[in-house]
Amino acid sequence: TIKQAIEIAKARENKQSTIYLLNGDYTTDAIDIGDNEALSIDLIGQEKDKVAIHGTGAYIFDIYGDNLVWNFKNINFMDIDSTSRTSAALVLYSKNGNFTVDNCKFVDINSRLGAFALGNDNGNANITNCLVENVTGSASNTAIVTINGDGNFILDNVEINHCGLKEDLYSSSNAYYIRDILYINTYEAVVTVSNSKITNNYGPMYCFIESRAKLTLVNTTI
Repeated sequence: TIKQAIEIAKARENKQSTIYLLNGDYTTDAIDIGDNEALSIDLIGQEKDKVAIHGTGAYIFDIYGDNLVWNFKNINFMDIDSTSRTSAALVLYSKNGNFTVDNCKFVDINSRLGAFALGNDNGNANITNCLVENVTGSASNTAIVTINGDGNFILDNVEINHCGLKEDLYSSSNAYYIRDILYINTYEAVVTVSNSKITNNYGPMYCFIESRAKLTLVNTTI
């Protein structure tokens, strides 16, 4: 299983591993990677659009620790359904870390923090060539993509499409709403969104983008 492969990688003395996922569907409960300083893992799908990980917990990966290096490529993250306060398909937090997510999809996810939640103090996170689609907030005042920390964050060629508050919430008589499509909850971060699209999103919403950080939008459609 993916979880077993991760455990083997964690036990390696040099803490550097590449895990290849063959084309197919994988189902896993929450994979928690915590307090593993300097752990470096590449998780690479065989072909784009042909490797899917279906989550059964509050997240697929919850990764945190110092000096982490994690790279995800050619993976579809799917089917999270959780009202947990920290739920998302990917939760990536580090100090002095480096995260990359490339050629991935986040589809059919219902959570509090959205498709992915990034936090990287003094580090870098690059999300490139990714699709976020049919992602819903599982409670009021939630987000589709969440960024924390004071590092550098790049979203390039990212499409966020048909996302919003879960419909059975805003169809009720209570005043429910989604907070943001992109929520940047930190003052020291440097965030660049380029060559991207935030389109066809729906429902009661505070705003599309809320940022306390230095935010640059380049060639992006909203």
